[in-house]
This record gives sequence, structure tokens and C-alpha cells, in this order.
Amino acid sequence: MSCQHTEILDLFRERFPLFENIGGYFGEELQWEKIPWHFAFLLSAAANKTPGACCFVMDKSPGTTAIAAVIHALITLRKDLPNLLKNFAESTLSPGQRVRVKPNNFVYEFAGIWNEFPHLFRLRRLDDPSQSTSYPLSKIVCLEPTKQKIKKGTQTSDLGTCVTNELDTLLGFQTCGNNSIFCNLVLLSMAQARFATLLKSITLSPEGTTSSKPLSEYFSWGGIGPEGDLIRKDQNLASGEPVIAVSRLLESLEFTPSIPQKTVFVDGASGLARNPLAFDYITECHRVVIVASFDETEALEELRKRDTPTWYMSPESILIGESATGYRNRSSLIGVTTLSAYTRQRFKMDVIICHDTNLEDAEEFLDSVSRKIKATEDAQEIAKHLLQLYGIFLELSECCFGVDEKLALDLFEVEENIRQFEKWIDPAIFGELKSAIDKLKSIIDCGEFGQEKVKQFLEFADNNCANWAVVAKSARTAEILEKHLNNRHINLPVFTHSNIPSGSALTGIILPSWPNSRKFSQLKSKSVTTNVRVLAYPFETKWISSHKNRENARESLNGCDTDKLSQILGIGRHLLESLFPPASPSTPLSPPPIFDIDGPIKRPDTRRPNPATEGEESRQARFVQFSGNCYALLTEWAELPNLNPLIYETNLSNVKLEFVTVSKLSSGDFVLFRDSGDKEIVRILAEENFGEEQYEQTRMIAEKWKESQFRIDTNPEVIRQRLAKFGLKRTVQTITGWLSNPYRIGPGDFHDIELIAKAAGDHELLSIKNEIEEAITCIRGAHISAGGKLTQLLLGELGERIIQVDEQPTQIELDFGAAWVVHIEKIDTKSRNYPANLVNQLLWDDTNDF
Repeated sequence: MSCQHTEILDLFRERFPLFENIGGYFGEELQWEKIPWHFAFLLSAAANKTPGACCFVMDKSPGTTAIAAVIHALITLRKDLPNLLKNFAESTLSPGQRVRVKPNNFVYEFAGIWNEFPHLFRLRRLDDPSQSTSYPLSKIVCLEPTKQKIKKGTQTSDLGTCVTNELDTLLGFQTCGNNSIFCNLVLLSMAQARFATLLKSITLSPEGTTSSKPLSEYFSWGGIGPEGDLIRKDQNLASGEPVIAVSRLLESLEFTPSIPQKTVFVDGASGLARNPLAFDYITECHRVVIVASFDETEALEELRKRDTPTWYMSPESILIGESATGYRNRSSLIGVTTLSAYTRQRFKMDVIICHDTNLEDAEEFLDSVSRKIKATEDAQEIAKHLLQLYGIFLELSECCFGVDEKLALDLFEVEENIRQFEKWIDPAIFGELKSAIDKLKSIIDCGEFGQEKVKQFLEFADNNCANWAVVAKSARTAEILEKHLNNRHINLPVFTHSNIPSGSALTGIILPSWPNSRKFSQLKSKSVTTNVRVLAYPFETKWISSHKNRENARESLNGCDTDKLSQILGIGRHLLESLFPPASPSTPLSPPPIFDIDGPIKRPDTRRPNPATEGEESRQARFVQFSGNCYALLTEWAELPNLNPLIYETNLSNVKLEFVTVSKLSSGDFVLFRDSGDKEIVRILAEENFGEEQYEQTRMIAEKWKESQFRIDTNPEVIRQRLAKFGLKRTVQTITGWLSNPYRIGPGDFHDIELIAKAAGDHELLSIKNEIEEAITCIRGAHISAGGKLTQLLLGELGERIIQVDEQPTQIELDFGAAWVVHIEKIDTKSRNYPANLVNQLLWDDTNDF
């Protein structure tokens, strides 16, 4: 350990003696461990009394921010206890107020401090107010204001012995477990359900002792109301504030100027980027400490624009004070960050150059087009098609063993779209595009490509490949690679970047092609291995070099210089310099032309597919963008389970999921999708309980009332006028829903069925009216039951995993198969016609950002 590191640790020991005394269990069935010293950097920033924000970027665990907030609150609580007790005695209690007496919890009426004997206070019995008893003022800590009337105290001679609780033992003071004496010290931007689950997973205790109670059983915390009011979780308390107040919404942290300055911890930077006005207001009034991940690129860029000091914490800063790798567990809420730092410190990427003449020729054609289109008026439209071709090309560069038939169909569709645009394209550019397409078609048709990458796989398999894995760009390429590796008896598991097990520790990873900058950064941040081997063609090495240069430039641009960091942390500049690794050399390379599309030509959002073409079956749908590389096209009628109650609420005993349409969703909501297919989840569960064949037959009967409307006309207005003549008055919107909404089982009023049948002259419908009503009732009941079952499935599956659910897509396994929890970033305000085969399902983009 360097001399500077020793001095920093000595400073931390002086500032935070609690670190030397306590530790805990940070997860289920783990060993007791001390709090890592890198948390002291966060606490030093939190102790700075100057309003403003700073950001720490690290491989944080789901509990990093919450643990930092709790420790800061405990340290502050220990220091402020004398003032809290004085304020409680003088301001909180008032004569006539009901109080609960610790530890027996008997309820009395507080009669105030005795004027003649100010060292005493008196309590009255609720059942006989004439009876009162006096007690020493030192015992006032045993009193807790309450709204309860029971259990009524009858003993007036002895309050009982004050019992020391876990918090008293932890901090070395005496509160008798009285949470009424506390005031709010910390605000935390995080989902309350996640925080509640974390508190159940953390047990703190002084070194050398054991405690069986997690923080959730004695730590005082609460929420924040829409007007910034503090909400206690213990509703029986009549006074006192939650030590930590938690809310996921930045807007709720926008306190009025009358509220004193607080310390605010923010879990992740993405919410700040979505609501910069709320962020600006909060940083003007409070001390804000943001704990972000390396992969939050866009949000970190937004912070940079706001001149927010951002420290990309080096492995040296994370590992300060650590002695050995075996001391931490990867499953620990605090160990994962430390072990990730060890991984980053030793991270090594080997690039193995491979060659393929056909693929390199195809890349030259695409490269040439991207250079030429910058000066054209239709650059934006051509760039969209060019990026689709790059997506196909990159799949070929990865699937060195061969591709599936669908890729040829994808290429055919792109070719047709380009042909429709041919007369607007410069002939020279169109010729280059045609040459690129022809080259890609020849590669797919011959099936002979990527032999040098195949050779590398075979050579690697001949050597010891134990505990290595292959990571592919997409689920489709992963499936193809896995099939061919198995056929060749190469025993290598294949993952995608989104489903590689984050808790694993691999010897190494093989990347069959360069994934793109974003995915590589995410892979690195998971810290599952120190060794990555990239099989790369020469054109891929250009992208790798550009990634390295941009990563170095970004850290230099977003980084926090030592002078600024010294002010924030209150640590000498000369001590901090040892925590900054030497700057990586940057090679002055011109980026490949595909990157230049981000410059003079704005890169189109490749997640947004093309609208349906003329004659193609289509549906009106709204584009919904999720965090991560996924999106959906939702029709007006599609209903999705809104998971907000499971993600954000703490009391899950009576939680009910609501199935909502896109018009009722907004940014920040969490929803659930099946892993594949567009059949709604509730229908899957209903079929399972009902029997698929019987369900289909019953539903077919239930929907016969819809068929009669088409006998009248296909125009909703004409149908409305016809129905009105028979006494059925409904709006055009209602009738449109009857005709178009596939999720609509029956009308709101069964009497409508009879009137529809009469208006349509449908005698068969009239004859089976009772049978249809019974079928509708049966299907509706099955759906209600299925909704309840889905809630229970999610409660059982998510459970303690709620702390792992963040803004990135999270896959879970349910009875009907895999499903994805996704977080909404934005929703288009208007609908467009999209291909019918793409609507109402989760779609993935694997071509964005090369």
C-alpha cells in the first residue's frame, strides 16, 4: 500500500470511526464482513455542506447507494443524538398527548413537566385521569407519542427498565427503541420496494458481536409524498420523522425553500437525465451524491453538460484498504463492487486478427457508400438502409459457421426497400449499394465464409477451454453459434450480452465478433472475467481502436480533476493523485465512416422500424422505447401488466396488478412481456387453467356478437346509426372498439347483444343469446383468475430479486415460460401504421451503435 493510501485511510478512520467498529451481513447466508473503505469517499462527499451535486461512477451493486445512505444516516444520528433528545423533550411532547411507554408499550396521557419540580414529568392513566405519577426527566426517552388507545397503562409506580435495542448497541447510545425522537437526515432516490428488500438483507453489528435482526426491524425510514411531505412507515407514531425518506421520483424531492438543506443520495443517473429541471432545483437546495454505473453513458453525458463533477472511480480507489480477494463474496451487496475492481484492474483484451476476402470486400462497398452519402440531400434516408445492411453484414461477421434462412429474407426486404427509392438516389451511390447487396447475397448463398474464425474456435477447443464462454450479439446469432458448436462437439456455453450470468466467475470469454462499444462496456462492467478474446476482421479492429480512443476521451472529458475532487471530499490533492491511473495513450485515428453518421448526418433511430408499405397488412400502433436495446409497437387495445406496484410499493400483501393500454402508460413505468409471441399473457394463463381447446371454443361463442355488427356494415358510423334506430345509443368510439379490439370479450351490458341481433336481423344470435352471455361470463372469470395467478407468480419469482430489477431489461422464469420486465423511456404521442406481424410484442435491436 502506498504512503498516500495510508494517509487517506488514517483520515477516514478519524472522520468515520464507525467503520472500524461495525460490519455486517450483506446478503443471505454470507459471512460477516467489514464495510469497504471506498464507501468513505461517498460519505466524505455527503458530509460537504455546500449545496450541489457530484457523481461517483463504479460497478455498483443493487445495494450500493442504499448502504451508503444508511451508513451516512447512522453516522449523523450518532453525532446529533444529544440535540435530538433535547428537541424531543422541549418541542415534541405536549400536555394531554397520548404516549406509549417503552418497553412495555402501555399507553398513558402525558401531563407535562412538573413546574414545581422541573426535573420530573408526569403521566396520567387513560381510564382514570385523576391518577398520575411523576418520573425522572431522564426517563423521557421511554415516551413515544402515539395515536393508540390500547393497551391502557394501569401501573403508575414503575415504567419498567429501558431495553437497549439493536440501534442502541450499534451506535453506543440509549434510545429505548424510541423512533419518535428522530428527524429526517437523508433523502434517497430509489424505489421503496427495493429499499425495503435491501433492509431485510442487511444485518449490521459491532465487530465481535452478532445480531439476528436485519435493519428492516428497527431502522426508521419512510417515504416522500407528492408535496414533499415525509411519510412514516409506522403509522402508529404521532411524531418523529423517518431518518431516511425514500422516493423513486425526483419531483417529490423538490422541497420548498422552507425545508432545511438535506443530503440526497441518488441511485443511478438515468432519472436525472430524464428530468433535468427537477435535478437543477434539487442541487440548488441540497447536497446531492449520485452513484452511477459505467454503462449509463447518455445520463453521464447530461451531467457533464451541467458541469456536474463526475469521478470515474479507478480500481485503486475502490480497493483502498482491501487486503485479499478472498475476503469478499460475489453475492454480497458490498463484495461485488470490490471484486469487480479486482477484475477491472487485471482486465485484458486479446484481439486475434482473422481474414475473409468476401466479407472485407463487402465492408469496402458499405464503407464507400457511407463516405459518399454525406454530401447528398437524401443522406438520412440512405443511412437508414445502410445501417440495415450493416446489421446483416455484422451478423455474417459473427456467425462464422453459417447463418439461417431468415437472414436471406432480411436482405431481400432491404433490397426491395432500396429499389423503391432508386430513382431518388444518385446512380453512383445506388451502384455501390447494389454491389454491397450482391456481395452479401453471394456470401449467404455460398455458405463458405469466416473460415479463419472457425479455425480459431477449433484450435481453442483442442486446448483447455474449461470455464470459458462465448458471448454473441443477439439471441438469433447465439442460437446459431450454439447449434454449430454442438455439432462440432465444442463444449462452450453461448450467452448473449443481456443474459450472461452476472454472478458467475469465468476464466475467459470469446467474442466471435466486435459487439459494439455499448455492449462491450456493459460486458466489462459485469466483471465476470479478466480475459476477453475478440476474433476480429481488419475492419473490426478500426471499431475497436475507435472504442478505446472514445473511452479514454470520455473518461478525460467527464472525469473530475484532482483539484475539484479535493474540494468535494476535503482530502488533499497530493493524496488523491495516487488514485488516478496514468492516462492511456490515444492513437489519433480517424473513426470509420459509420461513426461519422453521428456527426453531419444524424443517425436514425434504428429501433423504430419502417411503417407498413402499401398493400402490407398493418395495424395502428405507437412506438414505445424501453431502456436497453428493446422496444415495442403497441396498438390502442393491447393490455400489458403494469408492474409498478411490485417494483415501487413496500406492502405487497394486497397488491393487485392492473392491465393497462398504452394510453395509460408513461415514462418510468415497468411492464411485463412474454419472451416470444404476441399472445397476451392473461390469455396464456387462462388457456392453461381452462384447457386450450375448450378455451378457444368458449371464446369463439363469446365473440359471436361481434360478427353480427359486420352484417350491418364495416363503417362504425353506419353501424351507430342503425343501432340507434333499435334503441341502442353508443358512441362511434365504443363501436370502433367493439369491431377492432381483439381483447374485448363482450359488451358492457348483455342487453346490447339482443339489440345488435335485431338491428342485424341475426336470428341465430338471438337464439343463442343466453349461451353467448354464459360464455362471456366464463371467459371473463377465467381472465380474472389468470390475473390473480400472474400476480402470485410474479410475487414468487421476483421476491428478493426485486433489488436486481433496474432500468435494464430483466428476464424472469414463470410457469408459462420466460418473460421480460422492461422500463419505459418514452412513448410516441401519435400512432402510425406498422406491419401487423410486429405489433404487441417485445422487439430487440442488435444493430444500433457499431
